[in-house]
Amino acid sequence: MMQHKDKIFSKQQFVTIKGKSFHYIWLRENCPSCRYAAPYQQLYDPNISDRPEKPQPLSVELNEETLTIDWDETPAHRSVFSVEWLLKNSYDPQLEVESDNYILWDRAKLELKSPQTYNAQTMNNDAWMEQLFSLGFVILENIPPEKLEPFLSSVGPIYN
Repeated sequence: MMQHKDKIFSKQQFVTIKGKSFHYIWLRENCPSCRYAAPYQQLYDPNISDRPEKPQPLSVELNEETLTIDWDETPAHRSVFSVEWLLKNSYDPQLEVESDNYILWDRAKLELKSPQTYNAQTMNNDAWMEQLFSLGFVILENIPPEKLEPFLSSVGPIYN
């Protein structure tokens, strides 16, 4: 069990769990005991106007399953979060995977080396998908009209 107390938090405005940041203001606002379980709407709190604008913890305890925060406010309040719920509801942006496989092309490059054309009746999914990923497009031929829409839907959403 990892336990943090008072002075550690004087400069930080968040707690980090598995590389994800959770700001205290967000944690206090999303306290599970202050919300209805099903629609997850906030319960009426008659003391809400007495809460500090920037909530600060008195203590923070983190273990494998829960994050427990005792807040520096009157009346005393404790928030207990499931680590699983926090990670599922994290607002940190997903890290974008950098890839060296992207090929930046222009007309001249495509004229030097034309992209491969794939026959839909005999194609290897991995090969054409790799070209789609690296070039951003692929040339397919011999797709029967009745199979076109299901095929396009398997690649991604269809926009008209």
